[in-house]
Amino acid sequence: MNISDEQRASLSGITVLYVEDDPVALVLARAAIESVVRTLHVAENGRDGLMAFVRFHPDLVLTDIRMPKMDGIAMATAMREMRPDIPIIVITSLDDPDLLRRAIKIGIDSYLAKPFRPDELLGVVARFAAAQRHRLDLEKQKRLNELLLDSLPNPAMLIQRSQGRIQSANGFAVRLGLVPGLGMAETPFAEVFRQAGLDALLDDFHSGTHVDFPGVAAFDRRWDVNIDPVTDSLLLRFSAAKVMAR
Repeated sequence: MNISDEQRASLSGITVLYVEDDPVALVLARAAIESVVRTLHVAENGRDGLMAFVRFHPDLVLTDIRMPKMDGIAMATAMREMRPDIPIIVITSLDDPDLLRRAIKIGIDSYLAKPFRPDELLGVVARFAAAQRHRLDLEKQKRLNELLLDSLPNPAMLIQRSQGRIQSANGFAVRLGLVPGLGMAETPFAEVFRQAGLDALLDDFHSGTHVDFPGVAAFDRRWDVNIDPVTDSLLLRFSAAKVMAR
């Protein structure tokens, strides 16, 4: 299988753990991915696989189901308890419906039947490597966003324009209940921002309005709400605080 430069870059950044007691499958796996991933660790049973998982912190796990000492389902369940987001791919010739149902129940991410071709395995690993790289890039961008927002003196946040969800918020904004991951409809500013957004469409994406929160110390201010475009998918919305007259 020919892989693109982008796929090769994604693969070169991941560590893979393959848990397998079949020596033929291990040979095929090494031929397929060992030269393109950062590191390939192997274990011959579920118990050793779990130990390797704790020691090496892989980005992706490939595993057979039926193995000695600890089967792949029990091993994968323990891995998921430690790291719920770890991608796990089952590679097996087993056609036992009950075991496959158990694999699905714990959230196996993909399945590859034996005997597999090296290019098939490379394709599956490349797909997950690309997804992993995308996730890490998003996390890196989120950290950068938060550093930039925290440098601002007033409440500020980045909102996903398409979904209307708060992607990042500085510490002052979090005090106002503007928590990353929250939908704008779930915040006390929902109606204000809805109207400000409508106004912004008619005003070159810049608008100001006011909202009061009387009787609540943390909200005992008047806020000027402004909207500025950052990218095609994000809007920076920030509020300049004014202490309310007593």
